[in-house]
Amino acid sequence: MPPPATPLLQTSATSIRALFEPAFKQLQEQSSDSDKSELAETGQAMVQALLVIDRTSPAEDVLNENDINQIRDFLFSLLARFVSRAGDKQLPEVKDSFQRLYIPFSLWIAEQQGTLIELEPVVDAFASFANQQHDTGTLSELSTAIGKILAAVPAQIREDIVDRNNPGRPWRILNLNRGIVATRSHNPEIMRQAYSDLVNNIPEDAREFFNEGQKQMEIVDYPDHVKEILQQYNDLWGGENALH
Repeated sequence: MPPPATPLLQTSATSIRALFEPAFKQLQEQSSDSDKSELAETGQAMVQALLVIDRTSPAEDVLNENDINQIRDFLFSLLARFVSRAGDKQLPEVKDSFQRLYIPFSLWIAEQQGTLIELEPVVDAFASFANQQHDTGTLSELSTAIGKILAAVPAQIREDIVDRNNPGRPWRILNLNRGIVATRSHNPEIMRQAYSDLVNNIPEDAREFFNEGQKQMEIVDYPDHVKEILQQYNDLWGGENALH
């Protein structure tokens, strides 16, 4: 399968580096001399992490799951530091650029058969990016990417037992957001895959999703085939007794 056309969804070290370096340069330029030494060390740590990614091919079983998860923790820790530093410097665009790097990094982890436990920054990154997209091709790629993330979530989160009463739990939001992205893609195959996963992953919320989707179809001028697919799923799963 060819890599996504959307740079943020590509997981090569070259692609990620091209996204990281401009944001890092801007942060450096806005930092005081006393901060630059620590920032340079953090930047060098990111360079080393990207070298590891560069040497790891999805076709080669180079790293085991424990290695990948250690790299995951290291990458997420670095990103959190960059996001925090950009926030402290009141650089919202730079902060957003760093936050969005959770997307390619989490996709790389998923491709390497790692697990994703810290979902909140990943959910926020995907949501922020999705809200600014209108091209149906990009939205199709985005839905597929979120599907990869969902598959990399460990069983204890997928079971959706802990914090079940919290509507803002990341597992729920990620699934719902994928459903919205898939609908906006207008792609039948993408929609059906996302809707089926929605029913399997958060069945109780799926009913409300399809009900609300039907209402949106009446407000927004969606293509007929989109309305028909949503109608099919609403008929199957949108009723009060459909999930029992």
